[in-house]
Amino acid sequence: MKTNNLVKLILGMTLIATTLSGYDRYNSYGEKEGFKKYKVVSSTPITQTVTQRVKIADEIRDRVVKRAVPCNRNINTNSIGLDTIIGAGIGLAIGNRVGKGHGREVAKVLGGLGGGYLANQMRVNSYNSCYEDRVVHDVIPRYQTITKEVVTGYQNCVIVDGEKLCKESKEPLKFIRVKRTYSIY
Repeated sequence: MKTNNLVKLILGMTLIATTLSGYDRYNSYGEKEGFKKYKVVSSTPITQTVTQRVKIADEIRDRVVKRAVPCNRNINTNSIGLDTIIGAGIGLAIGNRVGKGHGREVAKVLGGLGGGYLANQMRVNSYNSCYEDRVVHDVIPRYQTITKEVVTGYQNCVIVDGEKLCKESKEPLKFIRVKRTYSIY
């Protein structure tokens, strides 16, 4: 048992000494680790086929739209026409149905005045409704579908002891760091 503890102590001291030395270090399994830079021998683009809709032009179509505009007619809104008289009569009839007793007289007066006013306003609004034709330009975009190859990254390769090792990256690399592990038995 004492020999086993002595071996562990020596191995532990050796691990600490090599860890403090900088370049080489040992992992928890007693394996020696080290990094070395290798020059990249090839950077191959990694591509992907992409389909896109691309706007190529705008097509302009004209259409005619009617819109309401104020008229410049002189309308006498104070005149009493047949429509105002009919509106007052209908308002009077409705007021007669609503009220009871003395309230019926008030309801008749208010119904007659309200009906006459509404009918007069409808006539004024119908005279003021003028329309003009206006040309509106509709812009309609035209698209074309384009398929192209897009570079999504690079496969960078190095040769380590006659073996080809590769790493993918967004940009081509000049050097790749390779971690080497040596086992001590």
